[in-house]
Amino acid sequence: MNLSDTLKAVKDERLNLEQLENYHIALTHFKTDLALEISKLKKARALFLMNSEEKTAIGKKMAWEVSEGGQRLIELEGYMIAVPSELSSLRSRIYANLPRL
Repeated sequence: MNLSDTLKAVKDERLNLEQLENYHIALTHFKTDLALEISKLKKARALFLMNSEEKTAIGKKMAWEVSEGGQRLIELEGYMIAVPSELSSLRSRIYANLPRL
């Protein structure tokens, strides 16, 4: 299952405790993978900006943002905003579903 599918699946209010825990683990790993891919893209961006033939800083930035790597970075940064809130929601739902003593 990919990140987009996982983010859609966790919204199901009928998930049992085991499913909630498994999705929490999966999203935690996805977040780590996102951070690593973002760091690689930021390194690529730095090299792109240094080697760009554009004369202005804004021209270089715009050229990066419309490139394949720039578009991917924008997408991943959006996921990095969404994943922590979903993890928090999952934690709350896990605690709410724990058996009472």
